[in-house]
Amino acid sequence: MAQSMTAFATTTAQKNNISLCWELRTVNHRFLDISVRLPGNFRPLETEIRQLISKHIRRGKAECTLTVQEDPHSQQSIQLNTTHINQIIAATKQITALQPSVSPPNVLEILSWPGVQEHSQPESKTLKPLMMDTLNSTLQQLVEMRQREGQQLSGLLENKCNAIHQQTTLARQRIPHVLQETRKRIIEKIVALQLEPDMDRLEQELVYLTQKMDITEELDRIETHVTEIQKTLKQTQPIGRRLDFLMQELNREANTIGSKSADIIISQVSVELKVFIEQMREQVQNLV
Repeated sequence: MAQSMTAFATTTAQKNNISLCWELRTVNHRFLDISVRLPGNFRPLETEIRQLISKHIRRGKAECTLTVQEDPHSQQSIQLNTTHINQIIAATKQITALQPSVSPPNVLEILSWPGVQEHSQPESKTLKPLMMDTLNSTLQQLVEMRQREGQQLSGLLENKCNAIHQQTTLARQRIPHVLQETRKRIIEKIVALQLEPDMDRLEQELVYLTQKMDITEELDRIETHVTEIQKTLKQTQPIGRRLDFLMQELNREANTIGSKSADIIISQVSVELKVFIEQMREQVQNLV
């Protein structure tokens, strides 16, 4: 099943007075690039988190963020920095000694001083089981979203494949008319010039010219590539790079058709093919 590289998922969990939130975001990238942002005391778990992410995601740029917060109303959520408080009291005494008219700060003013109140840091060991379970759930949501996006992209690519098939069918129907008209035009010019050419040599040149203008092989290769694209879209393993290669091959054949064209309709077919291929290429860039 095709997967998109663009997705977002978030999950929250609660344990006692602590809440944690995982956010996962993926975008397209040539390889797997994982960026993890964790609170300071959870950073030792980064390697394990990366390993878990890589089991679910094979390609794309993944940004993983963990936010951990304590309930501000919890009685255990605030601690006092007694060292800092003693330093503040000592400083106020020095100021009062130098300037007795200055009133010393009251208790509430000292509590509001930066660094006096400390928020306790939740322990990573206590939260680790909940963290990893929640991350697993978030990754499953992310993969499901990537699969849904991939199905939509597959549908769009299927439609473009059908549109390309219509254009190649139109070109095939046009080939006999183009070759016939080319032959007729050359003979008419020779007659107008009142020349008596060597008919055997003329036939050889006409055959050579029609071979140069014939785009049957290019159309065959395009249809082969389209069939391969449709088969690839049904595979379960990553398909993005293979599809990207097929886009290059399709574009090469479309360019060749344009260079060989001696007919306005086939030239238009070449342009339409390039438009469809470019639209497909943009969508393929988002597939794993």
